[in-house]
Amino acid sequence: MKKTALTLMVVLLIAVCSIRCMADNAVKLNRVVVTFSPLVVNNVNCTDQLFDVFSQLTKIPSSLSEDLEASGALWSISQNLCGMQICVSSSKSPKELCEIVGLFLSHALRDTEKILTSTKSDIKPVDRLYQFLIDSEGSAYKTKPVSITFYDYSGKEIEDCYSKYLNAEDAANAADAEVASDTEASVVNEDKKITKNDIINDYCELYNRSRETNMELLPKVQAVAKPILAKLIFWNKLTPDTFISASLIKNKLIFDGENSPNSAIELFNSGKGLVLVVLSEVDKNSLYAQHLLMSKRIDAAVSGIGPKEWEAWNGKLLEVMRNDRRDYNKKAMFDEWNKHWGGIGFNSIPNKSDFKKPDCIKEAEIFSTQSEHNFYLTPDTYPAIYACNDENFTDGSNVAVCLQGHTSFIDGIENHVRSLLKITVPITINRKRPDRITLSFYSPEAKIPAHLSRIKSSVSDYLYSKFNVTDLKKSIRIGIAGISSIPAYQLHGLLSLGWPTNKSRYESRLVTSTDLYDFVKSSSSNEQILKNRWENLASSPQDKAYILSVLACNNLTIDSWFGINNKDKKDN
Repeated sequence: MKKTALTLMVVLLIAVCSIRCMADNAVKLNRVVVTFSPLVVNNVNCTDQLFDVFSQLTKIPSSLSEDLEASGALWSISQNLCGMQICVSSSKSPKELCEIVGLFLSHALRDTEKILTSTKSDIKPVDRLYQFLIDSEGSAYKTKPVSITFYDYSGKEIEDCYSKYLNAEDAANAADAEVASDTEASVVNEDKKITKNDIINDYCELYNRSRETNMELLPKVQAVAKPILAKLIFWNKLTPDTFISASLIKNKLIFDGENSPNSAIELFNSGKGLVLVVLSEVDKNSLYAQHLLMSKRIDAAVSGIGPKEWEAWNGKLLEVMRNDRRDYNKKAMFDEWNKHWGGIGFNSIPNKSDFKKPDCIKEAEIFSTQSEHNFYLTPDTYPAIYACNDENFTDGSNVAVCLQGHTSFIDGIENHVRSLLKITVPITINRKRPDRITLSFYSPEAKIPAHLSRIKSSVSDYLYSKFNVTDLKKSIRIGIAGISSIPAYQLHGLLSLGWPTNKSRYESRLVTSTDLYDFVKSSSSNEQILKNRWENLASSPQDKAYILSVLACNNLTIDSWFGINNKDKKDN
């Protein structure tokens, strides 16, 4: 028995000594993490191309890959729509790590610069959105678009390691220059170029140049086959609460809704928190229906989260975060990611967090031309409906209904409107021609369908009761138009709710100056006089609504308010 006990004590002592020996000889790895914001060129997120540049450098046999292999360093590269990270770990000193990373970044810089002049072939709808997130915030990058941080073997950040290394290199080069001849000094400086130069600032400058490639109207106007409609769900801070809340809403939108093949749901980091983006490529005629569907799905996802669902999801993600922090590589990358994007509260993962509703929800539309943002036209329907966006008009909407037909019809409609309809709807009547009448009214957006529906019912009932007209399309032409600060397609949807349309075989054409003589009451052939009178007439939302309703009634279209004369010259 004593022998057995003694044997166990010896074994235990050997085991303890072995553990201490392994701990004393354990490799202590230092780490460096470089974080890149999305690289946006020509309004397109090109982060995947940036990822390809760095990943190819490590795969292709070259002097660089051989140097990296010889250094004994391990590296990993990760990428998503929010940016890219490179993590390099090594037992070497922070100074030697700086040299390894500097060599890596310097080689990649040349190919990264080529992205600014290349054309991305496989462009997904989500690739077009990141620049909008920056632009909608009204600010550029909150921090440097490329940042670098060093961590020691315990996962603790080494303060200002990179800047101290650069300063040391500058001091060394200055000392070398003092003892060297002028010619020798220039050679020394050239040899030291890779390590002395602040390669991170070179990348930041490249990002600044990439922003110059983006259009002034970014990203509302881009070359797209179909319109892109997006809902932007904002949280003003990046915290465990907001991150877990956003990820749960994203999960519900993906699995509880009908995620069509042409739609995407993505969670973005931004300089002001988090943005959950729901976007879809849609046909022009289904824009409003898609807008309603997306709004309904988002409202249901945000309001439908119960306590039990939150508790289960919250506990699962918090545990994942805690486990990731036990892996020093993941911890270093996670800490640098949150530092880069201004995240708070991630240094010590809490045991529980609270559900945070979004701070605001915005919408973005991307069309091929600016005129598609300003005008939403359907001249091939009956009635023809034109909607116009006027951002300067911020108070409700102006709507006009143009009716054109036999004089007896128009006389009767005018008398009916003046005696009955005008009592329930605040209508302005314009009767400049015997065969045409325009009924205009102002309305908050929410009441447009009700007001327009009342006009439709009143006109239809009158023509049926007095003239036995059962099919308006065979007896009278109708054009409807509206001006508002809301997106033109949304206004068009409201107008269509008030007066539903049917497909028709009308052929439309672009308006010319000759078509405008009726509006401006001018027989002059002087283009400048005509333009001046036109601009004077089209100076208010009410007049614009009137003009568009008459144009719609006659199947005429415009793509801008003041470019008509130039269009004539081109046609002639």
